Amino acid sequence: MSPTTFLFISAVIFALATAVWGVVLIRAPQRTTLGRQLLLAFTGVAFISVVPIVLVFIWQIQNTLTRQTGETFAVLATSDSQRLSVDLANEIALLQDLSQSEAIFNRISQTSESELGSLTAEERTTLLAERDAAWQTQDDSLLRSFVLVNAASNQLNVFRQRFAQHTDLLITDRFGALVATDGHVPPLYTNAAEPWWQKVWDNRFVAAAQVGDVQWVAGQAQSLVDIEIVFQAPNTNAFRGVLRSNLRLSQLGGLADFSPPGQTGEILVTDETGRVLHSSRPERVGSQIALLAEPWAQLTEENGRAIIRGQAPLVTVDNSLGFVFPTWYLIIQQEQDEALATVNQLTRISLVGALAALAIAVLVGYQISRQLVRPIENLTQTATAIAGGNLRRTAERSGPQELLTLADAFNSTTSQLRQTLEGLEQRVEVRTAELNQRVEQLGLINQVGQHAISQLDTTTVLPHITRILRTSANYSAAIIFLLDEEHTTLYVGAADPPNLDGRVPVGQGVVGRVAQTAETMVVNTAVAGTPDFLHAALPPTQAEIALPLRVGANILGVLDLHSTQAGAFGPDTVAVLATMADQIAIALYNGHLFSAASAARQEAERADQIKSQFLANMSHELRTPLNAIINFTGFVSDGLLGEVNEEQVDALSKVLSSSDHLLSLINDVLDLSKIETGQMSLFLQDVDLNALLHSASATAKGLMKDTPLVLTVEMDEQLPVVRGDKRRLRQIMLNLISNAVKFTLEGGITLRAIHDNGAVHIMVVDTGIGIAPEDHELVFHSFRQAQHSLYNVSGTGLGLPITKHFVEAHGGRIWLESELGRGSTFHVLLPIDGVSE
Repeated sequence: MSPTTFLFISAVIFALATAVWGVVLIRAPQRTTLGRQLLLAFTGVAFISVVPIVLVFIWQIQNTLTRQTGETFAVLATSDSQRLSVDLANEIALLQDLSQSEAIFNRISQTSESELGSLTAEERTTLLAERDAAWQTQDDSLLRSFVLVNAASNQLNVFRQRFAQHTDLLITDRFGALVATDGHVPPLYTNAAEPWWQKVWDNRFVAAAQVGDVQWVAGQAQSLVDIEIVFQAPNTNAFRGVLRSNLRLSQLGGLADFSPPGQTGEILVTDETGRVLHSSRPERVGSQIALLAEPWAQLTEENGRAIIRGQAPLVTVDNSLGFVFPTWYLIIQQEQDEALATVNQLTRISLVGALAALAIAVLVGYQISRQLVRPIENLTQTATAIAGGNLRRTAERSGPQELLTLADAFNSTTSQLRQTLEGLEQRVEVRTAELNQRVEQLGLINQVGQHAISQLDTTTVLPHITRILRTSANYSAAIIFLLDEEHTTLYVGAADPPNLDGRVPVGQGVVGRVAQTAETMVVNTAVAGTPDFLHAALPPTQAEIALPLRVGANILGVLDLHSTQAGAFGPDTVAVLATMADQIAIALYNGHLFSAASAARQEAERADQIKSQFLANMSHELRTPLNAIINFTGFVSDGLLGEVNEEQVDALSKVLSSSDHLLSLINDVLDLSKIETGQMSLFLQDVDLNALLHSASATAKGLMKDTPLVLTVEMDEQLPVVRGDKRRLRQIMLNLISNAVKFTLEGGITLRAIHDNGAVHIMVVDTGIGIAPEDHELVFHSFRQAQHSLYNVSGTGLGLPITKHFVEAHGGRIWLESELGRGSTFHVLLPIDGVSE
């Protein structure tokens, strides 16, 4: 039963029961004994008090647990979808690393491409048809040996054995013809007409990696996901072929380890149409479910099963992979009865407790009624006699102690009643006048307080307050003096009547002395014509009060009130006005703070706008045309737009080198901006440092090709896998190596990596010019560089600061050892566990 249904049924039952009890109580005859009426009243009060509390408590608990369960499922679905995204991205990265191996690259570049590419379209179609027919009839063993036995096939087979989640790996050339498989025999030799190959062809220039459709293989009881990697020719990016793998969805990373909640819980993965791609219950795969518009919901499935469901979409985790994630959803759900089992048990306990409480209330009411009825009847008879004019009648003392005390008080009241009646009317009138005055004062405080806190513009609120003070209390004038910035003079900030103006030096007159001493000053005798009277335009003032407007020890001004009645400001009035003065002072202080905050906010918004505009200009106005310069210069240098001579190629190579250097500087500035604004985040995964360092060293050799330097790599044979951002770790290595190349003229550079007590210690050692001890910390500051004598070496001073941020973001530490003229050694210590997700 849903919380709403439960509340509705319970409310109906409670309303009916209350109506019945009300009718019985109202229609009880006057002759019904007092004991029965008390018992009935006790029972009804207990029912009305206990039942709503229990019902609301149960409904609130049921609502809260339902919401918490749904939100928990939504959070779990979001976390699991992020893990699934990371796992899928890792599989794509594995295939991309595989596609970049030398054996596979040579195979796709040098085999059937060279043969088929030289034929006409008609000749190629005929040849492919003949080979496809021979492939299907198994008549051409030579063709099968060509596809199944080669270095690329061996590499595919080794990859499949190492990563069992990938199966049926194959490679085709740009015409769809097979050039290698992992050992399995595909049904077709030519795949150009296959839907998956056509989809890759249509998007060959859009994404380097493509995720295809999901198919359910009943014989294997699992879902397979097509993943294709596009091969492109260097420089021209021309389409050269496809690497394809079928990924077992049930073996994708931790998907098999996701634990459904409870006995009836279930974890599903669906596509954008709601078709189930994977489920903790295999029989659900291929079925259709309705997707949610919100992160979680309480709903009923088609089979009538009430469930609580949480849902989260698959999100992109790494744009550097060059593909778009599929529109999948991860869903966690559980039957409502199991999820709310605690509430159902609590409901039964609460109902039993409510019934027990009602029974106890009936028993207590019965006992109390027996003890109260008899003494109360005696008091009733006595009261009736007194009401008839018999003030000599006394009540009998009987019953509990409280009733004895009541009887004594009753008798004492009766004896004093006659005396009380004589002065009662006069005392009531006096008290009523006092109460009315107090109510008016409290109302005035409330009015002033509301206006003081309703607006922050003192030019609007102060005149309104003076008008309220003057008209409500019938004063002849209400003035608010404000202290100037030099704290030497008071000027009129607001006044009623509004024609008052002028300045009062601090220390002069009533107002000036209050501003000087910060103490309230009251004059209840005539002050007109005396030196203290500063307002000749006012009617003759018979009483004046000046109150300091202060917040803490700061004096902001003075509240000055005048009255034409002598003695108008008594102690009670002074206390009320002091409260209002505090409220006015707070309003002034808030107004000052608001003005200062508004100015600061406008300045901050302007600075943020300038910074945002700068970043936008850097991104769109610099990077976009610079990329175009690099691409078109490459086209001209490669001869795609016409022949170029050697001198032109040399000049264009220098343009490309300078453009790449400028693009690197722009990227460094943008990375630094993201770091300073806290927008730089890491995409964590398990990183093979052996492969990463070998890849970085290969890139470093390209940086050193025109120099006499020698790169030496010294690493442990099996470095541990670390947790980190693969792209940022590679950037750390390349920044340190390129920095060493820049400041080393001769000798060499050594890259060392060792496993050191739960961490990996990486060192980049050069024989360069070295760094002075006083500059060791300077080189890690943005836009700062150590002093050196190399006139042809320049930079922005951003590489090492960015590197330091990435190292520390991984929970590591970076430092250097260096002397002038003796080279430098940069140390990076990376913990194996890295930083938490």
